[in-house]
Amino acid sequence: MSNCWIQSKEQKFLILHNTGTLDVQDLNAEQRQQSECRFNIQYYQNTTRDATKKRPVILYAFKNGQTVAVCCHDEHTICSQPMDLPKNIGETKHKALFYRTKVSTNLYMFESSMYTSRFLAFEPLDNNPCIHKLVLRNKREDEVDEPCQVIVSQM
Repeated sequence: MSNCWIQSKEQKFLILHNTGTLDVQDLNAEQRQQSECRFNIQYYQNTTRDATKKRPVILYAFKNGQTVAVCCHDEHTICSQPMDLPKNIGETKHKALFYRTKVSTNLYMFESSMYTSRFLAFEPLDNNPCIHKLVLRNKREDEVDEPCQVIVSQM
């Protein structure tokens, strides 16, 4: 899927700034047309996971002539990293690989391949609940966790 928005249920949009930092912000219709909030999804053939439910994907954007992927920095932190997207991913764990699960129309969860049971989530900053950030959040398989539910919509 190309040229899509990635957003929270609170209508906050994921942004990749020219500096390479990821941010989450409220955007009006005009701001949403800017390139910094356009992401793409690279799909891969399923490896060893349940092929009927979880689809391996990499979330990425084009910035300053480079492909920049959304990556796991550690078990809590998400970062952006320039990389050439692999054509195939032979291993089941990769810092930029997430397993996408469909919740409903345009609503998905993205589980880290590096950190099992950790999902992309939009969380408010401790010192300012109006501002959100993209993190990895621990979630049990059977638990409903709305911050882990991400809206992906075509532009």
